Amino acid sequence: MKGPRLFSVSAPAADFAPLVAAARALGLRVGWLELAPPAPPPALAAALAAGCGKAVSLGSGGSVAAKRLGGPPVWRDVLREHFAGHAAVLVAGEGLALPAGTPRLEAADGRYRVAGEELTAEDLRKGSSPMNKLLLALLLVALPAQADWPQWRGPGRDGLGPALPAKLAAAPAKVWSLELGTGHSSPVVAGDRVVQHFRAGENEVVASFDLATGKELWRDAYPAVFVPAPEARDHGSGPFATPTIADGKVFTFGIQETVSAYDLASGKRLWRKEWRPEFAATAPVYGTSASPLVADGKVIVYVGGPGKGALVALDAATGAVRWRLDGEGPPYAPAVVATIGGVRQVVTLAQASLLGVDWQTGAKLWSRKYQVPWDNTILTPVVDGDRVILSAYDLDVQAFDIRKTDAGWTSEVAWSIRYPMYMSSPVLAGGRLYGFSVL
Repeated sequence: MKGPRLFSVSAPAADFAPLVAAARALGLRVGWLELAPPAPPPALAAALAAGCGKAVSLGSGGSVAAKRLGGPPVWRDVLREHFAGHAAVLVAGEGLALPAGTPRLEAADGRYRVAGEELTAEDLRKGSSPMNKLLLALLLVALPAQADWPQWRGPGRDGLGPALPAKLAAAPAKVWSLELGTGHSSPVVAGDRVVQHFRAGENEVVASFDLATGKELWRDAYPAVFVPAPEARDHGSGPFATPTIADGKVFTFGIQETVSAYDLASGKRLWRKEWRPEFAATAPVYGTSASPLVADGKVIVYVGGPGKGALVALDAATGAVRWRLDGEGPPYAPAVVATIGGVRQVVTLAQASLLGVDWQTGAKLWSRKYQVPWDNTILTPVVDGDRVILSAYDLDVQAFDIRKTDAGWTSEVAWSIRYPMYMSSPVLAGGRLYGFSVL
């Protein structure tokens, strides 16, 4: 997937504060990357010298991390690991060569210049029209002309995408359309490819199309019989989960929890994993809908059925199990990955709880009861720093503060408001939460 693009800067971070604040007000994240930072604190340096892969220091003002490098850093991997969901990253220092074509963002005397555009810090504070002009220029330089949408809820798995043009056509022209099968799975886009997961008769089909023309490039079909519960008959027989494209591969999660991996370019099936007869039921009552989470060479899925399931990390290259956490049945909601309390973790719902799981080991870090009528744990968790925001059918929108203490992990309600949300996951942008309530 494509991440944020880089901007070379020489001014100190404080000089960019008005620009960063204005970007945040529009729901755009801007990161900072120091190429030649000072040596890590002695304790972190000692941990690395002892062989630790990563060392983190936590304080009241934030965290400092140091990580071993096995070779030259790969820009794509650095951006994906540390700046997912960001529109731009400001890069200071001269320690490494930046990728060719990296633009320079200048800040001097309260003025900002990029791509031939200029505005002042006062313009940003007033919210005047030049602000939009520069931020649009920032995005036009920072993002490719055709931004990817490679997974559920977009590049950052948070519902945020690149800013829209200042002016939209009254009626966008249809470029192409195709009649396929049925299902609720969304299309995903990477580069010049569109991938769709759908049903055709008793089979589930994964197919790739040319983005410009709609021409079919490849497809694969496999049996997937599913009879919906009578009260959910109108939803059909799936598939419901949206595919994920990562590192040149396509990953799908079928209505009966069939996990498949394909080469994006050729359509070659790389591996497939089924979960019967290990689990008597291989779907929640109304069918699997949790789109797979893919990052750092792992594919995260929650498998099983009502009352018994497991959160599993599979090797993205082979399908082998990297770790597994057994427990209650699976949710309908997709998981997300986040760093909370300085620890990278999977944040996921289960059949009747919300939990955080160590990204590297699969160990449960924290959990709290989250009982929803009819076990309809559907919404994708929203993570804001060390806070997780969630709602469900007939439940308040709630924010939970997750903290790591000497005695262990805690989760406490920070606030709660009576705006229940059912199937539409909210989006956090510019400090505001946007969503659809069932009231």
